Order: sequence, then C-alpha cells, then structure tokens
Amino acid sequence: MPYVPPSTVLGRLSEFTADTVVDAIGEESTFVRAQVGSMSSTLGFLAREVEHRDESILERRRALLDALDELEGVGGAAADAFVADQRERVEAVEPVIGNADDVETAVRETLGELQRAVDDGTFGAETPEARARLYELFEHRVESQLHVLGRTE
Repeated sequence: MPYVPPSTVLGRLSEFTADTVVDAIGEESTFVRAQVGSMSSTLGFLAREVEHRDESILERRRALLDALDELEGVGGAAADAFVADQRERVEAVEPVIGNADDVETAVRETLGELQRAVDDGTFGAETPEARARLYELFEHRVESQLHVLGRTE
C-alpha cells in the first residue's frame, strides 16, 4: 500500500466532510450541520498544521544556527565557548523525517540557554548585540508558528 502523508488524509477527510457529509444532513438539522462544519474546519486546520510542522521546525533550526554563526566572536572567549556548546547541542540532533520533536526540543532548549546567557551578561559589553539577535530569533519563531496556524498577514 502506498504511503499517504497524514496531512493529505486529514485534508481529504476535511473536504469530504464539508462537501458530502454536510450536504447529506437535512436542512432541519441546523445544529448538526454546524457541528459537522466545525469538525471539517478543525480537520482542515490539523491538515495544515501537520503539513507545515516539520518544515517550520527545520526552518527555526536553520535560523538558530545562522544566529549562532553571527554570535561567534561576539563577547569574548566565554561567549565563544558558550556559542560552540549550543551549536553542538543543536547539531547533535539530526534533522530527519520523524525526528521533528527532538529537533524542536533542542532548538527550544538552546533558545532558553541563549536567553539565560544574554540575561547573565555572558556576552559582556556586546550583550545588546546578542540580545537583539535573540529577539530576532523569538520574532522568527512567533512568525513561523503563525504561518503554521494559517495566519500569514
């Protein structure tokens, strides 16, 4: 049997529910029609979430690695050692199909460590530069999540 991506299955089920099931419910059952329509919308949302989830996680991983590249040489030897350790943490988790949760955990934990390092002054006099890059990562993360939710405006 061929592999069908879960997002495709959910999307087709959503379309079937909206196009066939809702039409099969009599006009007198307004409440039931509304509930089935709501279920169809939820299935559509889940289809989009599943479809874009892994892609979004990998994009956030790339953005974090790019930010770590930019933070190399910012703040001295202690900051460089910190950045190298965080890069190792992220790169230790291989970004392959089925591994999105582990990649997301590594990215999230690294962001937390980066925030603590910025708050603790690990980057010395260049902390404002590091903080600005951290905030850009947070903004990227929020925008990525909104995209997964279908809110791209």
